[in-house]
Amino acid sequence: MEYMQSLDLLRPGILGARPLVVVTRDSAKGAGGRLYPNAQGNRAREALHEELQKELALLSSNGRVHPVQGAGHGSLVFVKEDAAVTAQCICDVVQALSWSD
Repeated sequence: MEYMQSLDLLRPGILGARPLVVVTRDSAKGAGGRLYPNAQGNRAREALHEELQKELALLSSNGRVHPVQGAGHGSLVFVKEDAAVTAQCICDVVQALSWSD
């Protein structure tokens, strides 16, 4: 994040109104999520993670954060239900794009 900030790439609104969804883990579960339920996140670290996710969503005036209940980073890809939510968010962004024929 510091590197990207130094390049001035994380300015709010830099993406204009392009649709943006930041799919993220459940901060209550930490990085382990349902795959590693014993890997509960450190509260301070999780608060920082949430703030960074919000900062990313602000890159677009049409951005939002979509936390997946119970998920961890790995489960967003490897657990069927969480992967389905991730895929749906991607489809929602594609659908929201303005396509010219």
